Amino acid sequence: MWESVDYQRIYEGFRLGLVDEEVASLVGRSPSAIASRLRLLYATGMGDDSRSVRKGGFDVFREFIDAESETEWMERARLTHKGRGLPWWDETADALLQTAWEAREPAMPALAEQLEMREDQIAARLIRLGIADATVAVVDRLGCTPGGLVDIRARLARDKTSAMLWTLVISDQKNGVIHTSLHPDEGSARQQLEEWKADDDEELDYRHSCHWAIAPRVVGEGSVRRGQTGKFFAPLRAEDREVWRS
Repeated sequence: MWESVDYQRIYEGFRLGLVDEEVASLVGRSPSAIASRLRLLYATGMGDDSRSVRKGGFDVFREFIDAESETEWMERARLTHKGRGLPWWDETADALLQTAWEAREPAMPALAEQLEMREDQIAARLIRLGIADATVAVVDRLGCTPGGLVDIRARLARDKTSAMLWTLVISDQKNGVIHTSLHPDEGSARQQLEEWKADDDEELDYRHSCHWAIAPRVVGEGSVRRGQTGKFFAPLRAEDREVWRS
């Protein structure tokens, strides 16, 4: 996981004129890892210059970093994280986590919205910082969105022998699986199914028969619990229509 301090050390190393291996040592990562991260920060939007950036080593990036202030460099890194859906952990964000943990508020959904991060990313950070010892502790203290990834992980961790989840599997008329998902209860599984069935009024020429199965599953049991099955007509993607007509 890349944090703001990693980018600060890269900038510091380049400003000090350190060679590639010294920069890598300062950051605590391999030279290839740093080169890959620099490509992520600079190659996008460079047009024809991106080709030379991909081929060059650290030296290619030195002129770019030299042209930026530390504030500009850190903002580039932050915006890259945001654009890629990556968490941006800095002292401010970590302090907010510590405060929320001690106060037991805001709750996880509000905290995720405030930080513009996913709940699983926040849970992972709390554990990484040693604030929480496990996902279960995070959920017990800050809660989580019902049915979300953190909720499912916590339920599985509480009792792997009794945590029941629901699976939804959809296959096409050639028995190829086109969707599979895991749900905390039967209701959410059926809601997902209804979303697939929402376009059931498409023209017949553009539909094909799909089979679905919803069943409860308990970790370690295998497929021993019976569920429900059925079928519906789903619209074909444009690129598949000629294939299914033949």
